[in-house]
Amino acid sequence: MQTRKPLVLVADDEQNAILLLHRVLEREGFEVESARDGLATLEKARALKPDLILLDVQMPRLNGFEVTARLREDPETARIPVIFVTAAAREPSDVAHGLQLGADDYIRKPYDYHELVARAISKMRARQLEDRLQRRNAELEALVRVGAEFNQRLALPELTERMINIIMQEFSAQYVELFLFDEDGQPVLCRDTVQGEISQSEARASLELPDSVVGYVYRTGEPVLRVEPNGEIGHLAAQGFCSVLAVPLHHHNRLLGVLAVAHREPGFYSESKLRMARSIGEQAALAVRNAQLYAALHSYAQNLEAMVEERTCELRSAQEQLIQSEKLAALGRLAAGIAHEVNNPLQPILNTLEVAIEDIGNSQPVDPQSLRIAEQEVQRIKGIVARLLDFSRPSTGEMIPVSLPALVDEVALLTQKQLERMHIRVFRS
Repeated sequence: MQTRKPLVLVADDEQNAILLLHRVLEREGFEVESARDGLATLEKARALKPDLILLDVQMPRLNGFEVTARLREDPETARIPVIFVTAAAREPSDVAHGLQLGADDYIRKPYDYHELVARAISKMRARQLEDRLQRRNAELEALVRVGAEFNQRLALPELTERMINIIMQEFSAQYVELFLFDEDGQPVLCRDTVQGEISQSEARASLELPDSVVGYVYRTGEPVLRVEPNGEIGHLAAQGFCSVLAVPLHHHNRLLGVLAVAHREPGFYSESKLRMARSIGEQAALAVRNAQLYAALHSYAQNLEAMVEERTCELRSAQEQLIQSEKLAALGRLAAGIAHEVNNPLQPILNTLEVAIEDIGNSQPVDPQSLRIAEQEVQRIKGIVARLLDFSRPSTGEMIPVSLPALVDEVALLTQKQLERMHIRVFRS
C-alpha cells in the first residue's frame, strides 16, 4: 500500500510567501494546500485534516491567534500541530501568548528554509508518535475491557453471541463471522451477523471456498488483512465488502476458531486494526477454552453424580444381600433347635390322634380334653413357623416400632430347649 505524503496547510495573506513555501515543501516531499485569511484556514483545516499548519499571525478576517484558539476548541482539529511563521510577533509576550493558545512552535521571518523544514518534520513526527501512543493506549484499554467481557460468559453459545456483539462495536464492523472447531478441526459452532447460527454443512462449504478469507486462516493458521482492489477478498467482495481482516483463535498451538470482520469502505481496516484483532483473538481463544473446560467439568460433575448414585444403589443392594445371608446363616444355626422345638408338640398331637382314632374305632366318644391339647400344640407349631418365616423374610426397609421385651421372649421361646440342654437358665427382671 502506497504511503500518503504529509499534508501541510500554509496560511498567509501574502501570495509570494505562499508560493515560496509551496516550492520548498513540495521539493521536500510534502503535499501543500494554502489559505489567504483566517476563516479560510479554519474551513480547510476542518475539511483536509492536515498534518501541519504553517500559520501567519496577521491575516484578514481572523488573525493567527484567533485561528489557533478556534482550532484547539474543535475536537476535529485540536491535535493538528501549528507553527507560527510571522514577522509580527517580536516580543516574548507575543510568543508566550501564542504558545498558551496551543501553538507548537514559532519561526520568525526571515527564516532559514532548512530550519523551517526541520522543525516541520520534528513537529509532525512528535504528533505522530503521540497519536500512536494514544492509539496504543486505547487498544490496551479495549483489550482489558474486552477480556473482562469475555470472561464473564461461561456458556459457549452465550459467549459466542456476546463476542460477536463486542467485536462489532470495537471494529465498527458491518459484518462479523466466528467459527469454532472441535479437536479434529471440524466446525462445531459457527455464527455471523446476517443469519445468526450457521449449520455445520454450510460452515464446511464456506471453509472450502478457494477465495474464502476464513478458509485461508483455517488452512494456514495465519492472520490476514485484505483490502480491495487487488485484495482477493472473493465471496465477501460479492456482498459489497471491500475491507476484511481475519485472525485465528489459537490456544497452546491448537486452532480453536477463526474470527473475521468486514466493512464496505475500502481501506477501512489497517495493520494497526489487524494487530488489535490478533490481540483480541488471543483473549477470545482463552475465553473459548475456559468455556469448553467449564462445559466439560459440568458434564463430568453430572456424570460423577450419576455414577455415585449408581454405586450407592449397588452398595445398598449388596448390604441388603449381606444382611439376608447373615439371617440365613443364623437360621441354619437355629435349625437344629427349631426342629426339636417343632418335634416336641408333634408327639402329644400324634398320641391324641391315635387315642381319638382308637375311640372312634371302638364306637366310644372322643375325649374333648385330649383334642384341646392337640389344638394347643398345633397352635404352638403354627406360632413357631410364623416366627421363623418373619425372621427369614427380606426386610422391606420400613421402620416400625418394636417391643424389645417381646422380641427377647420370642428368641427365648425359640431357643428354650437348646438352652435347657446346655443347662442355661434365663431370667427376666
